[in-house]
Amino acid sequence: MTYPGSAAYETAQVAYYAQQQIDLEPACRVGPKTAADVAAILKAAVDNKIPFAVHSGGHLTMIGGSNIADEGFSIDLGALNNFKIAKDEKSVTFGTGLRWGQIFPPLAEKGLTAVGGRDPGVGVGGYLAGGKLMSFVMRVQFSRMSIFFQVVSPSCPISMAWEATMSLSTRWP
Repeated sequence: MTYPGSAAYETAQVAYYAQQQIDLEPACRVGPKTAADVAAILKAAVDNKIPFAVHSGGHLTMIGGSNIADEGFSIDLGALNNFKIAKDEKSVTFGTGLRWGQIFPPLAEKGLTAVGGRDPGVGVGGYLAGGKLMSFVMRVQFSRMSIFFQVVSPSCPISMAWEATMSLSTRWP
């Protein structure tokens, strides 16, 4: 947990893409390291009626979208940064705290790529949850793409959810 005035808090505060997010200053920031941590934080916030915002990459421009003013706290998902390419190189597992600039280089080393943000600073969690895939999808032929999310709730067990499957035959020129 970090508080206003600490170096870690101030570094996180200026990491947002939009000035309107930077201008909001939460009472504190918490940095969960596991899905169970996220669930416990959410439960405490809901049980105590404390407002919060969730910060994955911080690229959202809507006021209060990924930061909050001093009446609440910010949950910074940056430590949820696992990354693993499957042995068969047909899938990849990664944490919501990563940014696309951390995903593309290790994939490129193996001649692979992913449907993702054009800017390396964009967070993968918000990008994928927000469905911003079509700018790239229409340029590349995909036979199948599935996204699975680990769903965390303050009142339910942690679970996996299937998000999307796309079958496209469009090939860019």
